[in-house]
Amino acid sequence: EFENNDFDDDVTSVNNELPNGQNVNEANIADKQTLLLQKISEHCENLSESNTNIRMASQKFLYAEFQRNFFNLDEEWKYCETVFDGLARLIRKGKSDEQCLAIKLLTTFLLQVGAAVVDQWKAKLKEILEPLYRHASNVICVRQAALNATCITYILSSDHDWQEVLIFMGHLE
Repeated sequence: EFENNDFDDDVTSVNNELPNGQNVNEANIADKQTLLLQKISEHCENLSESNTNIRMASQKFLYAEFQRNFFNLDEEWKYCETVFDGLARLIRKGKSDEQCLAIKLLTTFLLQVGAAVVDQWKAKLKEILEPLYRHASNVICVRQAALNATCITYILSSDHDWQEVLIFMGHLE
């Protein structure tokens, strides 16, 4: 009786390898990530949409995907500014539920980008978020989310201003 398990292993390795030496599974993962990034890019553009339902659906999609996946986006990713500008507009002009979701999305997005990107936006984000957590008249969800986003901004920035973070955390009490 002829048994050659080595032959099966060779066939499997040939079938799972692409000409560039990349594994088929790795290629599938890369393709899926590329498709997901394209979908994310479309939703990023929708943050400036005039229709509230489209904006909210895009925020929810982006929030879920940024929580579920880590993309390690840097300043080379052309949608960073689109995301920051869209979220800044929603935070300034949105109703409290939209503001709260936009700030939570901002926080998860900050975790996707590097310190260089965070540093570019740090001053602008502080200017937008500080009035939200300082005003007692704002909804608690918005105040808490704004303070969390501010803390994350300072923690992720390259200068690591820990004293500022401690001051911000004092506002949580």
